[in-house]
Parts: sequence; structure tokens; C-alpha cells
Amino acid sequence: MNKKILFLIFFAALAALTGAQTLPIERYALYIAANNGGQERELLRYAISDASRFAGTLFEIGGVKPENSIILAEPARSDIERAFDALSRRIEQNKDRARRTEFILYYSGHSDENAILLGSERFTYTDLKSRLAAVPSDVHIVMLDSCFSGNFIRTKGGTVEKPFLMDDSTIVQGHAYLSSSSEKEPSQESDTIEASFFTQALITGLRGAADSSGDGKVSLNELYHYAFNDTLSKTEQSSHGPQHPSYNITLVGSGDLILTDLSESEAAIVLPKQDEGRYFIRTASGQLVSELGKTPGTELFLALPTGIYTITRIQGADTAQTVITLSKDERIYVGSGSFSRVNRLPARQRGETETAQVQMQQESTVRENVPVSVSVLSQVMYPGTSEDIVNISASPFMSQNWGITGIQASGFSAATTGFLDGVQVAGFMASARGRFNGIQAAGFMGTISPEGTGQGMQFTGFMSNLGGNFSGIQASGFMNISSGTLSGVQGAGFLNIATGRIEWLQVSGFLNIAGDGFSGVQGAGFANITGGDSDGVQAAGFINIAGKITGMQIGVINIARSNYGLSLGILNFIADGIIAPSISMEDTNTLFFAYHGGTPSFFTSFHFGFEQTDDPGYGVLGFGIGRRLLASKRLAIDLELIGRLFIPDEAGLMFSDKFEQIEQTQDEQEQQDLAESAFEDGMDYWVPHLRITAIHMFKKHFGAFASIGLDFNLPGQNDKAFTVGNRNKPLTASTADVVIYPVFSAGLRF
Repeated sequence: MNKKILFLIFFAALAALTGAQTLPIERYALYIAANNGGQERELLRYAISDASRFAGTLFEIGGVKPENSIILAEPARSDIERAFDALSRRIEQNKDRARRTEFILYYSGHSDENAILLGSERFTYTDLKSRLAAVPSDVHIVMLDSCFSGNFIRTKGGTVEKPFLMDDSTIVQGHAYLSSSSEKEPSQESDTIEASFFTQALITGLRGAADSSGDGKVSLNELYHYAFNDTLSKTEQSSHGPQHPSYNITLVGSGDLILTDLSESEAAIVLPKQDEGRYFIRTASGQLVSELGKTPGTELFLALPTGIYTITRIQGADTAQTVITLSKDERIYVGSGSFSRVNRLPARQRGETETAQVQMQQESTVRENVPVSVSVLSQVMYPGTSEDIVNISASPFMSQNWGITGIQASGFSAATTGFLDGVQVAGFMASARGRFNGIQAAGFMGTISPEGTGQGMQFTGFMSNLGGNFSGIQASGFMNISSGTLSGVQGAGFLNIATGRIEWLQVSGFLNIAGDGFSGVQGAGFANITGGDSDGVQAAGFINIAGKITGMQIGVINIARSNYGLSLGILNFIADGIIAPSISMEDTNTLFFAYHGGTPSFFTSFHFGFEQTDDPGYGVLGFGIGRRLLASKRLAIDLELIGRLFIPDEAGLMFSDKFEQIEQTQDEQEQQDLAESAFEDGMDYWVPHLRITAIHMFKKHFGAFASIGLDFNLPGQNDKAFTVGNRNKPLTASTADVVIYPVFSAGLRF
């Protein structure tokens, strides 16, 4: 083979390898935000936060890597020029990494009919289009959220040249421009939603609300139609007039340009097919994440980051709320049964200029925030009412508020019917409905239900109860009950109960009970009980109970439905493992009863035997560990290492006398000496035993077996054990360092 052919083969292989590593699409993004549009313009409040939230959404589910994006807040024109240059160079350097490159430009701020406004500077639409044209990407996607941004598009209503696309195998080129308003309209932001109407619609749509096809992806076409309708509906009654988003799309190809893939989301909520209403989803800090309307007939999937969310649903005259905690890779169905009804507060319009904001305040169930609230009786509050959100609430008898964002204290009982973000202390009982971020302490009982959630610490002298999710520390002098997901530490002097998944450590002076799922360490002075999947270590002074465990069980008694790890105990009961009592006869004229329990990879055995005569002269106790090898469906081979203690009648009397002496003496040194002497005497009767057993199972719990075993005599250490009962001829010389005696047995297993 000549060199030319070798080079051709080498480069062909290199090209094949490079092609295999080529990405279908690589995205780049430039986010620009400016609250300051110059001296004659009103200072905006949410342009920068809008850009940050939009960038976060595209990072989470839009395929834009952090290293491929730049965010500019209150930039000068020169900053934008440099950002364009930097991203253009990066796209050029990486052009061979993907079959198609896409560049996204997002702007939030002020603009007029001719330019975007950057404080005292201007960046004309002509210059902006020129810079865009110089970006060496296949596709340019521009989203402008600013006044009169339709002038960037110029053609009202936009144009479409063939459907937009996302076909990894197709070469696609062109641009897609979306603007928040037409060329003659202002764009608007709202203090109520703390965002602009258009960007809020874009983010909500990208997270799943725009997925009208239900395929788990949001296309450019779907996003524009959702943003248009949502923005228009929220601004129709505004004093500035309705706002009409515009578009111009010139993309050559087939299919739809997919902007977000919901399957890539960190977590999500799902609104069931049959439910309807207007939903407001807020973070634990109160920031509105999404506001959307849902009609019956389609299931709505909304991608969200992990965290705690309050969800308000408006249906006609009814308002209901719920609080959820989203964990990584979790999908939570939020149906009608998840909500609790709340009362709407009366509101009036404050003039035409605030019509839209007042409407949204009504829908969001906005309440007054009172710095200090003092009560003498349950419903007597000054200032404010029991429906207010308070920072500090104090009462000699009972305190009740809708929400707490600071401290609530009471000589008898403290209660919140909405949420608790702070510290709640009571001499008798503390109660909170809703999210829980802080410390709750009570001399008797602490409860958070029915919504649950957590993140904090909960202490009580008697009982803690949490209905939902919990992340933190829960401690009680008697009992902790957590229904849902516990990720943290749960400790109690008596009992812990968690119905759901536990991710870390559960400790109790008496009993631990975990519902479905367990990952971590579970320890108790008496018992552990888990129902469902278990991963980790389960340890107890007496008994472990688990549904399915893939870690380790350590206790006197271990019980599990399935065990794919290790069970260390005298008695192991594994439903789909080994549960095998047996009866057998050794050729030493010894009758044995035994129990084998565990898994094929590791099991333990407990043995009890005695001489088969009318007047038995000795008894045998044994404990062993082993492994099972399956030769066929019916035939199994057990390998066991057993420690056996032979106890003749005289030895039993001797041990009994020494134990009685230990109980009678008060001298600690004498007790220690007697205990050591009893142990040494016991070692004289201890025999290591190695056994191989062949088992034929006629049915699941009935079989016959035959065993060959070896007893090991260590001269000078356990000679007395070999003076008990009958022995076969040794396999080694009697003068050897280890004398081995063969033992044969046969029996039945059940």
C-alpha cells in the first residue's frame, strides 16, 4: 500500500470522526438592557431584570451556553460594538463545530422611531441592522422590547417566506425579527408583574405556555402568536392603548425553528387537561415567574427552575392558591385538588392610567403589608386586620395573620393562614399554611399544612407536623411527621414519620418510618421502617424494615421486600431473596434447626442443634454468613462460614455459675475478671466451620439438600470442643497446626 493511499485513508477517517462530533446547532446570544433612555425619558425599572430572566430561560431550555452569550446592562454604544465583534469572532472560530449557527439579539429599554436609546447615546436601526448583517451566523433572531420597535421591522404585520424551520439536516439561512409593538405604539412595563408585558409573555411562552401543538417544544411561530395574544389582552385597557407585537420572518427551509425544548428543563409543573383558569406563578420571594391563561382540553407543561413557588388560580369569582417545592428532575401535577380557596380583597380603580394594574392586583390577591400587628384576642388586630401580611405580630393569647414576613410570637398560639417567611414562636402551638422559610418553635406542637413545603428549622417540645416538602432540620422531643419530601435532618426523641422521599439523615431515639423512597442514612435506637425505594444505610439497635433497598441494612433483624445491597443481621427477611428455615441431621448424631435469610450475594444464618439421644449431652449454637451460587432454576450451591459453639452440660453449668457470680459481686474489677474468664472458657468450645451445600428446590419453599462441612481444631485453643459428641476421622494429622474434621449432613429446607 503506497503513501498516497495511506494519506487518503487517514483523512477520510479524520473527516468521519469530525463529522460524528459536529453539533446540529450552536447558538450565540447578545442581551442588551438599558433602563435609562436619556433625560427626557422616564427611567424604566425592569429592563435589566427582564434581560436577565430572558437570558436565564434560554440558558436553561434554549441551548444557549454561558460562554456563547454576553449580557450588557446600561451599556455605552462602544460596549455593544465590542460585544458584536467578540461574538462574531467566536462564531467564526467555531463555525466547523455545528451544521448551523444561530445568533439571538435581545434588547429591553427605550427607543424612538429611529434608534434604541442608551442614556445620552443613540444606536440607529440602520446601524444595528448593519452590525447584524456582519455577524457570520446562518440565522439571525432579533427580539426588541421597546417603544416604536416596529420601526425596526418597518413592514407592519411582517412577512413570511416559507415556513420557519428547525431541521438539523437542512441548511437554513435568514432572519426573524420580533418587536414588542408596532411602529406607532409605545411598549409598556408593569409594577404589578415587575416586568414588561412583552418580555413576560416571551418568557412564559418559552417555558411551555406557547406549546400549542403539545410536542414538548416551543417554535418561533408558536412563540410569536402566544406573545401577540397575551400582550394584547393585557394592554387593551391600558391608558396608553393596546400594544400589538410585530414580526418579520425571512427564513428559507422547512419545518419550525424550535426555540426551547421543554424536556431539557430542570423541573416542571403540569396543569391537567381538564383544568382551566388564569394562573399566577410566583417565586418564594414573590416575584412573578409566569402569568397565563389555560382553557380545558389540553395539558399544559411549564418548565421552571428548582425552588418554592406560590401558584394562584383565578376561575370566575373564585381565587385559590397552593405552594409547591420543585426538586431537580421533578414533574409536579398541579390539579384542582392541590388548591385552597382564598378570599379576594375589594379594590377600586385609581384612574384610567392604572386600570390594567388594578385588574392584575385584584387577580393576584394583593394584601396590605403592616409593619407591626398586636392582638389581644384572636381576631382583634391593631393596626390592620387578620388578613394582612405583617412583619411583627405579638399577642398575650393568640395571634392570627394571613402572612408573616418577620416574627410572630404568642403566649398561647400563633397561626398563619397564608405563608410564613421568618420566625414563629408560641408557648403552646404554632401553625402555618403555605411556604416555610425560617424557624418555627413551639412548647407543644408545630404544624405546617396542608400545603407544606419548608426550608428552615422546626422545633417543638412534643410534635412537629409538615404536610408537603421540607428541606432543613426538623427536631422534636417526641414526634416528627413529614408528609412529602424531606431533604435534610429529622431528629426526634421518640418517632419520625416521613411519607415520601428522604434524601439525607433521619435519626430517632425509638422509631423511624419513611414512606416511598429513602436516600441517605437512617438511624434509630429501636426500629427503621421504609416503604418503597431505599438507597443508603439503614441502621437500628434492633430491627430494620424497608420496601426495596440498594444500600445496607444493619440490625438484629432486617426486613425488606427487595434488597440489592447488604443485610447484616442475625435474622434477615427478604421477600424476593432468601427466606429459608431448615431441619437437618449431621453424621455426628446432631439434629439441627436453622434459618437462612438475605440475598444470594450475601446471607446470614442462625443455627441451633442438640445431640439426638433421649438425654442430650450437649447443645450447639451457630451464626454464619454465606453466598449463594445458582447452578440452575432448581439447583443452588451455598458457600458458608459458620461459627459454632458446642455447649456440654457441664460447661453450661460452669457458664451459669460465672454469670451468677458476676451479678452478685459489686467489685467492677472482679466483674471484669469473671467476664474475661467466661469468654476464654467459651473460646475453648468455639469451632470455625466451613460448609458447601447443594440444594434442589422442588417448589419455591420446599427442597432437599446435602452438605459437606469442615470443623477446624486449633490445638491449644479449642480442644475441649472436640471432646464433645462424635467425630469422624480427621483429614490431617493430629499433630498438625490445624486439624480438620469432615462433617456430613442432609435435610429439608422450606
